[in-house]
Amino acid sequence: MGDKKIITGITVSKQKVKAEMILENVVIPRAELFEIRKTKIDMNKETKFKVGDKAHKTKGYKFPCTIVGVFETIKGDIRVVGEMDEYGLLHIFNEDQLEHYGKDEPDLLNEAYMDYYWIMGDKIKITQNEFINKCKIDPEFSEKWGLKIEERELSLEERKSIYETENTNGIEVENNHWLESKLKTRNIPTKLITIKYNDKKIESYE
Repeated sequence: MGDKKIITGITVSKQKVKAEMILENVVIPRAELFEIRKTKIDMNKETKFKVGDKAHKTKGYKFPCTIVGVFETIKGDIRVVGEMDEYGLLHIFNEDQLEHYGKDEPDLLNEAYMDYYWIMGDKIKITQNEFINKCKIDPEFSEKWGLKIEERELSLEERKSIYETENTNGIEVENNHWLESKLKTRNIPTKLITIKYNDKKIESYE
């Protein structure tokens, strides 16, 4: 084989998989399975997922997971490695096979949707956002899945209290015609959202 080199694998890290092959005088085992091209990974390439993101498979078998690797194939396609929640199984996916879940949602909403996700299996027909909205407007559906979401408008006094806590170290501000402008300028929330699931409760402002 002369000075030919044999490549048997690549090195995988939690952050990225680095794979750079020089094609001259290279033999790949079972080479008939691969189309080999000279390539270099662009580590700054924009990707749908990053390590640590939570995701799930929207079609076919269920695979709720945490993204533990993002890499680029020799052809330049992005692949992600998902570690299955609870079971620790690893699987490589195309980006479009997975969707984020709960990227901006409180943990209780993620927990409720993933319980629904596991129970429904292949019968699942709605996304997480649709599930959450249905729980908000459909009392029967909300009771069935045990997720209760309540929203109410904050009073001016409640908003004033938040403003004082965040901006004046608790020193009371005068309730005059400038107050509403101050609240708006400081993006003081207008709603209180209460989420209840499995005997747990979280409150957040919006």
